[in-house]
Amino acid sequence: MTKGEKILGYLQSIEPERATISQIESQADVHPHQQVYQITQKLLRADMERDFMMDESDLIHLVRWVHATMAYWDRAKTIKPPPGALQQAIEVLVKLFAQNFP
Repeated sequence: MTKGEKILGYLQSIEPERATISQIESQADVHPHQQVYQITQKLLRADMERDFMMDESDLIHLVRWVHATMAYWDRAKTIKPPPGALQQAIEVLVKLFAQNFP
């Protein structure tokens, strides 16, 4: 059994409760502390990506929302988007399309 499987098994066994990294380290018998943290972050990202699956209409609405937001920022000269916001939005959309429509 991999360390990731041990951690996931422990977290599933206590669900819906939560655990600290120290508790996970102790109960799942996975060490060192830093590696437990890194594995839990990978599991969290994978879970978030699974939850972010969308159908085509959801993606179209998201694209329209991003476009409208960028157009608003362009018109509102006093409100500027954060640096790199457009590039980040495009990267998220590309990733979503790739995940949902391989």
